[in-house]
Amino acid sequence: MWSLSRPKEALSGRSRLHLSAQFTAATAGALALLCTPLTAATAHAEPTEQRPSAVEAAPMTDEGGLCVPGYCPDTFPPVSVDAHDYLGGVLNPHQHKPHDEPPRKPHVKPHEKPGKPHDKPGKPGKPKKKRGPVKVVKTDKKTGKPLAGAVFELWRESNDTAGLQTEGMNPDTRAGELCTTDDQGVCRRTVATGTYYWRETKAPAGYKLPSPTVFGPLELTKGNHEKGVTVKAANARKTPPEPQPKPKGKLHVVKVDKTTKKPLQGAVFQLWRETNGRAGLQTSGSSKDTRIGRGCATDTRGRCGFKDLKLGSYYLQETDVPDGYQLPAKPVSGPYKVTKENASKGVTVRLSNKRGGPGKG
Repeated sequence: MWSLSRPKEALSGRSRLHLSAQFTAATAGALALLCTPLTAATAHAEPTEQRPSAVEAAPMTDEGGLCVPGYCPDTFPPVSVDAHDYLGGVLNPHQHKPHDEPPRKPHVKPHEKPGKPHDKPGKPGKPKKKRGPVKVVKTDKKTGKPLAGAVFELWRESNDTAGLQTEGMNPDTRAGELCTTDDQGVCRRTVATGTYYWRETKAPAGYKLPSPTVFGPLELTKGNHEKGVTVKAANARKTPPEPQPKPKGKLHVVKVDKTTKKPLQGAVFQLWRETNGRAGLQTSGSSKDTRIGRGCATDTRGRCGFKDLKLGSYYLQETDVPDGYQLPAKPVSGPYKVTKENASKGVTVRLSNKRGGPGKG
């Protein structure tokens, strides 16, 4: 094929002879019409009976009927011509096609995938926050030794208010579950960079909660996230309560006349404490019970008593009687138990004597 926009000098000799033989006056006229610029005047001109000759109608073609370079390209695109373009020696304009150009391959940049050279990059996502350890170390306030068993909460500063707020309308944010210190006294959490507080909720056994119970703020940043941040929290031992003195009990003796129930003055009693683990009172031998004090004698109201008694079991031994009364057949009575429940009120023992006999026993 040859482009009509190319000068005839660009054609080979054989091709030029072939084309020259095929061109007729009608063919030259058709080419002249194709090459002549179309104006408003020519578009609406009425047809005439006499058509211009090929020479008059084709001032823009050379003697071979080809378009002169510099004219046709400004009016029509280049066309390809072969032997099939001529029907009866006349150029068929419907067979003219622009030069076929090979499709251009899109330029693909190294970072682009083929077929998508113009894809716009998506919006960059937010960079992931760095993460690192936040630790609290629980120690004995006096010795510095690590303490296991302390329970902590980790809170993240999120309300832009200084200090830790755990309640109210806008508290800070709790980070994770409860953490209990291990044998090294350490609680550890791996979290994103930010500001954190440790809050102690339960002290180790035998220790008091510190005051305050909040430790921080701890600032975990891009600069320290690999190493992390640590705070120490010391606890003091609970002060052991002072031993409360064991309660002391009392024992009251009331001596009356067995018949009239009137109080008797002058009856004498000795108190013994059960200490040998054997039933009953033993007042002699190598394993006797324990004598308490010097004894007591009833007053005009028929009363006497013992105080500051340890909790335990006691026996009363009557050693003397009022004038005109007999010593009981069993002068030992008991046991009487002094307990925590009756210690403050005391134990009251009522004993009676019969009249008769020579007087005091």
